[in-house]
Amino acid sequence: MKEMALNRPPLERGTESRLKQGMSRSCPLCQTLASQSVRHAHHPEKDYGHCPSCDLIFLHSEYLPLPMAERSRYALHTNSLNDVGYVSHLKKIWDPVKKFLFQGAEGLDFGCGPGPTLSRLIETEGYTCENFDPYFFPEGRLLQREYDFLLSTEVVEHFHNPIKSWSVMRNLIKPDGVVGVMTHFHQGLESFVDWHYAKDPTHVVFYSEKTFRWLAHRFGLEILACEHPIAILRART
Repeated sequence: MKEMALNRPPLERGTESRLKQGMSRSCPLCQTLASQSVRHAHHPEKDYGHCPSCDLIFLHSEYLPLPMAERSRYALHTNSLNDVGYVSHLKKIWDPVKKFLFQGAEGLDFGCGPGPTLSRLIETEGYTCENFDPYFFPEGRLLQREYDFLLSTEVVEHFHNPIKSWSVMRNLIKPDGVVGVMTHFHQGLESFVDWHYAKDPTHVVFYSEKTFRWLAHRFGLEILACEHPIAILRART
């Protein structure tokens, strides 16, 4: 399965984000001081925080993986339209999103990974979709315009600086444009301790329905759907 982190300009990651955040113990999304330290059984040496305001669970900045380690991990993933199982997985986000789009809408796969597949699926159905990825498709020009829709499939859990990364995504969407996100929603602190999704060392921030409600309010978005593992939001005019 594709997993991709958004890295470096225009999004801060790795060493840059550590220096920028100064090993802050505040929530990297809403900046609230975390009220509770959280541990995960698979990473007992790492310290996570839980934000009481936006409900984000996040790995503290001093434990964030370095860009080279991330890229090496992502490069291992190979996906294509010939993989029926993977295409079925992508349809979980694409099928509900396209209900809110007009035929011929132009979109962006934000964090497409080394083998873009979602955009090819979309284009077989009469839509246009560009590919952006900071490691494999770092086309800065694609971040200088707006789109009718943006899809981010198992990407947002990799954000080292989520408030900045979400700001970038929001600025890419036209008025009434649609954002579709796929990520596993956390189900609270008790289940986090041995949650399989947090075992991946590149998964560093975890969202819940409450987190997406906070994001909608912060960025002027309307929630069209929000149920694990899909969130669909529309930019208010």
